[in-house]
Amino acid sequence: MYLESAIPSAEQNRRTVKTSWAGLNRRDDYDSGELTSCKNISVKDIPALEAEQIPKDVITGYAHPISIHGFGDVLIVIYRDGGAIKLDYRKGSAVYHSTIKATGATEADEYPRSLARFNLYSSGDSGVAGSVYVRKILIYPDRYSFDYEQSADFTVSYLTNDAPALRWITVYQGRLWGVKDGKIYASAFNDYASWLPATADEDSASMPWNSATQANIKADGEFTGIVTYDNHVLGFKRDFIHQTANTKYPFRLNDISAKGAISNLAICECSQILFYVSDDGIYAFTGGYPERISDKLKISSFEGSILGTWDNVLYAYVPAENFIFTYCPATGCFGGIECNEKIIGMTYNDDSLYALTDTGKIKSIPSGEYGAFEFTTDLTLGGELQEKRLKKARIRCVIPTGGNVKLKYGDRILSDSGAKVGVVVLSTLIRQTGDFGHKLTVSGTGHCRIEYLQTEIAYGGERDCLR
Repeated sequence: MYLESAIPSAEQNRRTVKTSWAGLNRRDDYDSGELTSCKNISVKDIPALEAEQIPKDVITGYAHPISIHGFGDVLIVIYRDGGAIKLDYRKGSAVYHSTIKATGATEADEYPRSLARFNLYSSGDSGVAGSVYVRKILIYPDRYSFDYEQSADFTVSYLTNDAPALRWITVYQGRLWGVKDGKIYASAFNDYASWLPATADEDSASMPWNSATQANIKADGEFTGIVTYDNHVLGFKRDFIHQTANTKYPFRLNDISAKGAISNLAICECSQILFYVSDDGIYAFTGGYPERISDKLKISSFEGSILGTWDNVLYAYVPAENFIFTYCPATGCFGGIECNEKIIGMTYNDDSLYALTDTGKIKSIPSGEYGAFEFTTDLTLGGELQEKRLKKARIRCVIPTGGNVKLKYGDRILSDSGAKVGVVVLSTLIRQTGDFGHKLTVSGTGHCRIEYLQTEIAYGGERDCLR
């Protein structure tokens, strides 16, 4: 009987090599070739993954922060101090102060302001030869202005009662534009303080303009934001977008989408693409119909989300996740940054992207500093529900001085780079991994770069399918 027994077949091994990483995909968690989770991971250098810079506190001490705004080399913070609404003008290490509301301010006044820079043309005393642009910053809905260049504490100037108390503002073709009470407004040409209808003796082409937008029952909500993009002004409602059709008076409005923005803070241009957050996701708009790009994130609620941009990367803070998702238009991939505090505003200037927290801290993103990072691969089934064992794993990474990389299977650390630096290959034999599919986790510290992943799988063994 022994001589008639079948000879056991050799174990079937299969080797896989991953030379191109992809971004975050929390919707499809098996055989996607993407990451099922990540923390402090950048996707800007795909096909390799790199550790992302972590947020760093650069300014603290605002007890009642309201909003943050960036222009050129200037950073502006608006906040409540006792019964006053104040403004800090920050340029480098210098800080100059002003007051928007001197007395009587309460929590009801702690709503985000809308600021815009306006270049006011002046012919001067010497005609065309002496013409200059006077740079101003406008504050709404408070209706104040001040010079862009400041070198000491200053006083803001009230515009006029004739100016509507616009909720959100933008600047386009020498006019101040804004939205309020379902209407969209444009000031007179080269005069942000002129809103009265023109007389018969005035040039009608430069006169102010406004239009109601609620005649369409599908677009009868209130405006949530306004922005200038691609030679148009776009007015956002929660469930609609209006767009100006003309570049000069009289202007016209077109209805372009039934997917609006939740807030003016959730609208941002990055890499010449306009991104905004709607109730059901993050959208990209390039002039046609908006495209939803956030499906792979599998986010339950986008309420309160805020967008920012820096170095051709979109940053999307989502309060429901307490996380900053990053999106790189060049790679079409999502990464992410761990966030332990609630963000109420983001802006950028020439120096960095900044985030304002509800505790009055201003964080620089990116900061030039690195901390802990981690990501987990998809569940690799190999296209079939066949029992298999993960036998070997190798990963190639670039580790800086002080950095570290670990390769893990579940909670087990398979390999640790220790104090090695430079190009490092972590290699390990793995036991007790019989299953239908496998995930690997890479974690570490410092500005590390993860390149290749090679695994070896053996088919066979038994697994209780009811487990």
